[in-house]
Amino acid sequence: MGRTSRIALIALVAATVLTGCGGDAPDVPEIEGVPQEQVEEVTEQVEAAANFCEAAESHIQAGAAFNEFARAGEAPRPAEEIQAVLEPLRASTTQMVESAPEEQRADLELIAAAQEASLSVYEATGGDATAALSDPTSVQKAQEAAEADARIRQYLLARCRLAA
Repeated sequence: MGRTSRIALIALVAATVLTGCGGDAPDVPEIEGVPQEQVEEVTEQVEAAANFCEAAESHIQAGAAFNEFARAGEAPRPAEEIQAVLEPLRASTTQMVESAPEEQRADLELIAAAQEASLSVYEATGGDATAALSDPTSVQKAQEAAEADARIRQYLLARCRLAA
């Protein structure tokens, strides 16, 4: 299959998948001259990319909510309030890692470990952001994940048009 045919196939499948968002999975279209297996493979790739970008967007929103919460008050904060803001952030992190393209997964796992180290300190100190940011283990994990974080930010901007 030529480059033009492949691009047309991907565009058609992407349009079909994106049109189908919010409802049942759309039927995989038949495209004259293109093997059905190839159409299905491209459809799966487009759906996977859309799922990852959706997870990334949810993660960015959860991170923004956490940052707003952390800036809004001093420790100690009620445990229920902390849990209410950490739960969506942790869930979105898990979803992002699980839906990540294979080549991005190791970077996301490293970033998730660094995030969890910081969130655990934040949680344990009743919402003390200073303690979370200065904890030696958290700082070390954040430094170890810095390059991975830069790569993922670049990937999200290029592939998902998201600025993290």
